[in-house]
Amino acid sequence: MNKDESYALRKDGFVLPVQRFVQCLVCDVSSIPEYIAVDCSGLEIKQVIRQDRLILPGNVELGHKHLANDNFILGVVFGSNRASSEELQESRQDT
Repeated sequence: MNKDESYALRKDGFVLPVQRFVQCLVCDVSSIPEYIAVDCSGLEIKQVIRQDRLILPGNVELGHKHLANDNFILGVVFGSNRASSEELQESRQDT
């Protein structure tokens, strides 16, 4: 989610997943989500994505494995630094 709000992802950056699966508890079996979104707004190159960026639906909670380790890594943002320093400053001024 919010890929357009990340300067790194707009400039051909990408997220390298470290953890593809997250243990969850679902309160209502009839409404198991197909996926769990990750908020990408403000991500920069070399930034680590952690569980605080997960957007959990109302009926979903993290499983005990991940609650015990609130710092587990979901992925890392990679990309080239092709943008000039002027472009970077302009992007930051826009926000």
